[in-house]
This record gives sequence, C-alpha cells and structure tokens, in this order.
Amino acid sequence: AVKHTNEALAFMTLYKAMPNEVKEEVKEMIVSDAENEEAFLFTSLSLNSWHADERIRRK
Repeated sequence: AVKHTNEALAFMTLYKAMPNEVKEEVKEMIVSDAENEEAFLFTSLSLNSWHADERIRRK
C-alpha cells in the first residue's frame, strides 16, 4: 500500500501542475487504459491509496 501511495502521490503532484489541456489528455488515457485491466487496477489502487492517505493526514 505504501508503494501505491507514494506512486499515487507523485502522480497527483505532477497532475496538479499540468496545464488543463494536458490534464484532459491524461484523463482520456486513464479512461482508455480502463480497457487494460492491469493498468486500470493499478490506477484505481494508487488513487484509492492516495485518497485514503490524504484522509488520514487531515485527521
């Protein structure tokens, strides 16, 4: 879970710094990767881990 959290945090940090048009392209890639089960599972686990970690930090 820590690996996923660190990777998700790195992704979210980069994502927040991206221009809006790039963010849209990234979103499209994530959605198209949803057809690739492994990529979709990794993305879901990473984002869920990051969100869980953020909730813990806010407490």
